[in-house]
Amino acid sequence: MAMPAPTPLRPPALAGLRAAGPWLAPALAFALAFAIRLWWVRHFIVAPYGDQPSLEAYAANVAHGLAYGTRGAYWPPAFVFLAGLVERLCGTGHAFLAVRTANAVQGALACALAADVARRLARSAAAGLVAGLALALYGPAIYYTDTFLGATLETATLIAACDAVLAYGERPGAWRLGLAGALLGLAALTKPTELPLLVPAFVHWGLRGRRGFDLRFAGRSALAALGIALLIIAPWSWRNLRVTGSPVLIDTNGGVNFYIAHSPRATGLWMDLGDADPVLTPGGGYARPATDRLAFDAGWAWFVAHPAQDARQAAGILRRFWTEPDGDIAQYGDGLRPIEASLHVPLLDFSALRDLAVLGLVLLLPSGPRGRHFLPLLVLGYPAGLALLFFAPRFRLPLCPLLAVAAGGGLVRLWLWWRQEWALAHPPECAPEPLLRRPRDRAIGA
Repeated sequence: MAMPAPTPLRPPALAGLRAAGPWLAPALAFALAFAIRLWWVRHFIVAPYGDQPSLEAYAANVAHGLAYGTRGAYWPPAFVFLAGLVERLCGTGHAFLAVRTANAVQGALACALAADVARRLARSAAAGLVAGLALALYGPAIYYTDTFLGATLETATLIAACDAVLAYGERPGAWRLGLAGALLGLAALTKPTELPLLVPAFVHWGLRGRRGFDLRFAGRSALAALGIALLIIAPWSWRNLRVTGSPVLIDTNGGVNFYIAHSPRATGLWMDLGDADPVLTPGGGYARPATDRLAFDAGWAWFVAHPAQDARQAAGILRRFWTEPDGDIAQYGDGLRPIEASLHVPLLDFSALRDLAVLGLVLLLPSGPRGRHFLPLLVLGYPAGLALLFFAPRFRLPLCPLLAVAAGGGLVRLWLWWRQEWALAHPPECAPEPLLRRPRDRAIGA
């Protein structure tokens, strides 16, 4: 009687994850991330700094029924209105904790969505679990939960839009395309620089099959998604036109930021130019549509006239993006050690997550998983877009779920490879099949 051939061991934990369905890993990631973030915001206070007082003032206008509260459109509206709505529902006396608790929910949701994106891209529930837990334990994501900034909401909306793009690529349908376009519009209302997500979405939809690039499907889907996104943005743009008298798509911050990045005083970092700046003064100061247009024109003129200097500055911004420690935490939060000491859990910093993501991209790309072009396009394209502006540590946060996705896929692939090699080197003992079977065994096919 021939002996059965030994087969590589299948780890029971991974088999159990697969059998549990697609929502176990996101649920576990959400639960851990929310518990950690809620504990953090209830026991620690990060003093407001930077843009937080301004955002708090705009949110207070919403909470008091004054809508945006000004005749300008300086900040993107999503975080301002969400924070204001939370304050109105919970009362201004509990606004500080309420907004940060809402941030904790958004951060936990980002971890759950990162787990689902990793499961889709790596075709592995275990990769989803590792990605979700990595983001749950990512120190900067925990830290920014306790700030009055839109960074956590930007992170959640971007990874939600990515998940919807992948879902539509797997199973095209009208409602999936509508969801992808709506989330893309919401992401743009949170941070306008997230609108270019449509470019990797177009590439992913075109390469979803195995017969080359489907230009017709990708183009039709991308145009439909863009149209839906613009419909989501349209009410706010109409409000801006009525209030300011100028066609402002989302905010009047972009032109000023472009001028900060491309001017004689540009350093690759944000700077307060002051209302006395020769470009800002004729437009009436910050938050004015005229100022936004004048600032963009001045920045563009400098950009065209000094391409070599701007190229060197962009290279410096990219170097800062990938190598510089998180300055906000070091300057305002005393590092991550107090969190680690209190939680008794080691947290990931940016350098660790970056290195694991590089490992994941190296291991995932040659294996050819479905959607393998989508992840590197976003990981490389997102900081390239920021290189046209300036670097701030919190600008990295929306990209970190995608780094966690790459890290999760790579670590699980590496572990499975090691497990398979170990199983082949140590085959299980194989007993000969019995010559005679009992009738009951034959009946049930044992």
